[in-house]
Amino acid sequence: MMGKTLKYAGEYRKYINWATFLTFLSVICIIVAYYLANKLLVGFLSKESMGFVYVMFICGGIALSKVIKGFLQGWGLKLSHEGAFGTLYNMRVQFAKDVTNHSLGEIIDNGTGVYKKGFVEDINNLEKILAHFIPEGYPNIFLVIILYVIIFIADWRMGFLSLASLPLGIIPTIVMFKKGLKIMPKYYKVKNDLNSTIIEYISGMEVIKVFGNTAASYGKYVKSVEMNRDSTIGWFRSSWKIQAIVGAGLPCTMLLTLPVGTYMYSTGVLSLDVLILVLMFNLSMAVPLTKIISFLPFIPSVNHAVKNLELIFNRENVCCGLRTQKPENYEVRFENVSFAYQETDVIGNLSLVLHADTLTAFVGESGSGKSTLARLLVHYWDVKSGRITIGGIDIREFTNETLMSMVSYVAQDTLLFSGTIADNIAMGKVGATRDEIIEAAKSAACHDFIIKLENGYDTEVGTLGGKLSGGERQRVTIARAILKDAPIVILDEATAFADAENEALIQQALSKLLNGKTSIVIAHRLNTIINADNIIVLENGEIHAQDPHKDLLKSCPLYKNLWERSERAVNWSLEI
Repeated sequence: MMGKTLKYAGEYRKYINWATFLTFLSVICIIVAYYLANKLLVGFLSKESMGFVYVMFICGGIALSKVIKGFLQGWGLKLSHEGAFGTLYNMRVQFAKDVTNHSLGEIIDNGTGVYKKGFVEDINNLEKILAHFIPEGYPNIFLVIILYVIIFIADWRMGFLSLASLPLGIIPTIVMFKKGLKIMPKYYKVKNDLNSTIIEYISGMEVIKVFGNTAASYGKYVKSVEMNRDSTIGWFRSSWKIQAIVGAGLPCTMLLTLPVGTYMYSTGVLSLDVLILVLMFNLSMAVPLTKIISFLPFIPSVNHAVKNLELIFNRENVCCGLRTQKPENYEVRFENVSFAYQETDVIGNLSLVLHADTLTAFVGESGSGKSTLARLLVHYWDVKSGRITIGGIDIREFTNETLMSMVSYVAQDTLLFSGTIADNIAMGKVGATRDEIIEAAKSAACHDFIIKLENGYDTEVGTLGGKLSGGERQRVTIARAILKDAPIVILDEATAFADAENEALIQQALSKLLNGKTSIVIAHRLNTIINADNIIVLENGEIHAQDPHKDLLKSCPLYKNLWERSERAVNWSLEI
């Protein structure tokens, strides 16, 4: 667990190492203070003659030890937190990089709640280990070992007596750990469910209110919160009594040394200075043992957090190569491609050619495989068999960055990031100038509405672009794609939710985007793709037919049926 966590420390590893060393020196100061106190106490009890200077020297040594201990401990904690939060920063950066190479389909299937918990909660849990357990726990464990070694050297009998309290801590701790490991999977499943429910509840607030379904949705949310409460209380309830036993019993190192040691001293088999030394060192163990106990409950949860992080982020990446050179042309071929989604066959041994500088449309019933084909080209998943090529080169040979630079993907679900309109458009091209951004916006028919906003291109779009209308968001994403100027463009229901006015503007923008590209359009509104060079009719993951619009109307009953249904939907009106 420690090794897996510390491998992300990088340049911050030295901070944690120095913190551990300084904390170790601080616990040595504790031993020195108790040793000096022991010398002073033995002198008083044995009625030895001690001069004023000697007494002041001892007292000064104790005070100095305490001051140095406090300084070293504070310095160590400062460094440990710098190292801890630096390591957590490295982890989040590395995991974010790892996720970019994961299957996009898998990321969507996992849901945002899983990643939110991993990036925020699970990584935050590691702070306790990095900032406290490593720099504080290990030195305190070492301190206890040193103290026991000194006691055994002073008198082996007192050493064994000093060990008497350890079973009171170790045995209940083992029982607590076993109980915790049984409860933990359910506890963390409830946590994951709560994260997903909260995100779903907040994201769907508009739908919940519009349909008056607040009671049912709120009830689901409350039930999830109640389950989280009950599982958390159950977790602590299973360990409250045991922790109390451990906390009360483990630090009681004088349980036998005080009565038995006093008896041994009274019978003359143990010297006063050894008895006092042992009792003082027993007292000095209370603080480090208590500190060690305080870390024990974190260990199972941190172990689970590390395993969960590995499960989320250390997944098999989609197959990417090292090729950065782009092909000579952008003809796309699907060659005997098969794909299964969660063991269910979706695409079966499909072959097709999308010629460069042509527009190809995918049509078919829901679930026919239209979006799956498009997403396979964007490398959402690896194909089960066969291959997809661009310019004769398997897409798995390209680096992820090179493949993404060749493809623009515009979906019906528009996504804008918090920031300005200019920032969102500029994501299409690294280092884009303001003039290039404005030109792309004009081509996407969104320049006019942007300049009417109070801050123009510097207007904040809000969370997920919430300050803009759906049509405005769609045109901004098209401007982003125009600025990218990728040679292959995929439009997945890009006008599905547009009203009549916005659809006309979006179609105008799309014509600019698709000009001279290898284009794929997925559409339910078939009147938008009648001018496509080739229309591919899909059924159950296979090509049912392919031809231009007019030919398909004559030769393909399935397409004719889809066309008639699409026309009825376009001309539908509410009869009152």
